[in-house]
Amino acid sequence: MQPRETHQYILWVMLAAAGFHIAEETLLDFVAFAAAAGYRCTWHEFDIINLAYVVAGIASAAIGWRAPALSLSYPALMLINAVFHTAASFVYAHPNPGVFTSIVLFVPVGICCFIFAARDGVLTRRRMLIAFLLGVVLQLYPLVLVLLRDRFRY
Repeated sequence: MQPRETHQYILWVMLAAAGFHIAEETLLDFVAFAAAAGYRCTWHEFDIINLAYVVAGIASAAIGWRAPALSLSYPALMLINAVFHTAASFVYAHPNPGVFTSIVLFVPVGICCFIFAARDGVLTRRRMLIAFLLGVVLQLYPLVLVLLRDRFRY
């Protein structure tokens, strides 16, 4: 009996998109952009945050459809990240480091992750809601850490 073909590979494509996104943010100096916007962020912190996101992407792709809400939290995170980058570009009236890959890669690949999960019969409304709630938590986690750092002077 042949194993059923799925589209789980799209989660690896999402991780690859994140690699290009990290390259864009690094080469276009996201840390300087953040500083100009009033946020204190070092390159070390930037690297640690991106390392955590890469590990999350690897875990998402490795888990695949065995736990769809969990694995889809990564593309949800990337779609939410695209909203943040796009909104920041409008607020500051110029493109910010990361907005290009957010729009060109995160949006189409992220949407494909959910479409392919639906085609493979593993996406439900509940799983999509959980994925996006987890995505919001993942997006806000570094910001919360920075606020705690600044509040308690770590």
